[in-house]
Amino acid sequence: MLAVGVASLFKNCPEYCYYIGSRKEHPALAVEVTMTSGSTNKLAKYLRLRIPEVWFWENNQLAVYGLREDNYEQASRSELLPELDLELLVRCILMPSRIEARTEFLNGIRQVG
Repeated sequence: MLAVGVASLFKNCPEYCYYIGSRKEHPALAVEVTMTSGSTNKLAKYLRLRIPEVWFWENNQLAVYGLREDNYEQASRSELLPELDLELLVRCILMPSRIEARTEFLNGIRQVG
């Protein structure tokens, strides 16, 4: 599995986009970190690109949206990364210490694997 993070190279792209599996015309996952409201209004631009999954980080919360035919629906888990514990991810992101967050995250994913 190829997972490549790409900084925003194109106008109207998210802060982070990832190719999962083989590289395609457009990334499989877009991640937006929003400091103001209105993030889900940006779903239309991702729909035009047919990006399968979009994550928004806003107000210390993660919202996951999956592409369903011609619209996005909010989801409780990632279809691209189905084994990823999103609650663990959010808990670690909110930790003040990067070292503690990394340790907690690695311990959490080792328990699953």
